[in-house]
Amino acid sequence: TLGADTDSGDWNSDWTSATFFRAGGLVRLLVVKATDGTAKVLNVNAGGTIGGTVYTNTFQHGFTTVESYEVGGQPYVFLVMHG
Repeated sequence: TLGADTDSGDWNSDWTSATFFRAGGLVRLLVVKATDGTAKVLNVNAGGTIGGTVYTNTFQHGFTTVESYEVGGQPYVFLVMHG
């Protein structure tokens, strides 16, 4: 079974993809909006709650899948555009 909720909130419905990754020993959350390409990286606090935004950018719109992976200890993101 799953444990108790760690965090919850009211997220805008436009976020279409999310992935967790580790960078510099910290856990981060990347969220992306396919509609306009907005991307944010947020801290993930030690208790699993979502913290503040540490990076914001705009990608090309249309990315519907976002996956993180690591090679040689370095984080990377794989983005897939639908259509």
